[in-house]
Amino acid sequence: MSYQPKYIQIYRRLKANIATGTTQTLPSEKELTEVYSVSRVTIRKALALLREEHLIESGSGMRTRILARPATSEAGTGARTLAGGKQIAFVLSGFADSYGAQLIRTFQAQVAARGFIPIIRLSNESQHDEAVIVKSLIAEGVSGLVIMPVEGESENKGLLAADFIETPVVIIDRRIGDYPLPFVGTDNFKISRTITRMLLDMGHRNILFLVHRGARNTAIQDRIRGIQTAYREIDRRVSAEAWLSVETNFDSHDQNTEMLSRESQKINRRLNSSRPFTCVMALDFSSANLFSIALSAADQPVSRLGGIAFDGLPYQTSRLNFNRIQQDETHIMTKALDLLDDQMNNPPLPAHEVLVDALYIDNHSIQPLN
Repeated sequence: MSYQPKYIQIYRRLKANIATGTTQTLPSEKELTEVYSVSRVTIRKALALLREEHLIESGSGMRTRILARPATSEAGTGARTLAGGKQIAFVLSGFADSYGAQLIRTFQAQVAARGFIPIIRLSNESQHDEAVIVKSLIAEGVSGLVIMPVEGESENKGLLAADFIETPVVIIDRRIGDYPLPFVGTDNFKISRTITRMLLDMGHRNILFLVHRGARNTAIQDRIRGIQTAYREIDRRVSAEAWLSVETNFDSHDQNTEMLSRESQKINRRLNSSRPFTCVMALDFSSANLFSIALSAADQPVSRLGGIAFDGLPYQTSRLNFNRIQQDETHIMTKALDLLDDQMNNPPLPAHEVLVDALYIDNHSIQPLN
């Protein structure tokens, strides 16, 4: 069974034809639509991937010209090496104590216990590096892949072009758009809806939701949907004033002091507005850190504020004792490796997702108002 969209399959077949062929041009778009029985839109998406790799050149009124020929192994036509046949790789965007460190520990222990050699590769939130690493591991012949994609994961065409047909793969933490690969992650929608509804039922009607402006991943989107759903269930809407987008890619080792100061002031201005916020929910780790800094830098009274933080406690010492929503990393990785085992030991299975409940740690930050 192929897990790849039609345009990816066509891209790979064209790339293989380029590698082994002798002609200097490709058939026209019209001819390709007839050969593959697809629309021109699908053909153009496949050709766009070849252009990105500088393999072809095309323009108005001219046939598509072949510029270079990839090696046959790169094109997917050569034999896979067996050197990595007993290896399972984990490719992750990054990690910290707040999230990722326990994923690595669980991966190393369980892969070794299952009789394989664990390999870990960091993509450092680079889509280019991620695609290169994944393609390289597939070429080396690893037995399976667990991938935690980078931000903007649904847009990484390089990753989507990887040949997952013969290599079992499981995606964790962030879905890759509508791409039908097995997925394991936190049920962010469920926990976000549940906690927001709990706050509303406790009488908290003025909640400030903080989210990092650069957060484009599906986990954050699911959390936002959960909040909106909880409000709709009591026939209310989240007002525009309740959302605050903050700009920081928080790094405890390399802080942009000017940015942190500016964004902290933005938070304090919102808290000092005419709207009496009684609770703050930080939807990501960076936002929780920034909120903690904002409280430390202001004379803001915190006795009336409750706080909830996703993905671990802030680095900064805070006057607010956050409740925490923690992802169950051990359970996530265990389920991911179970799915990988199923793929390696059985015929191709339909792609499906496994959602793991988050852990809610109550530090008594939230008090009922009714």
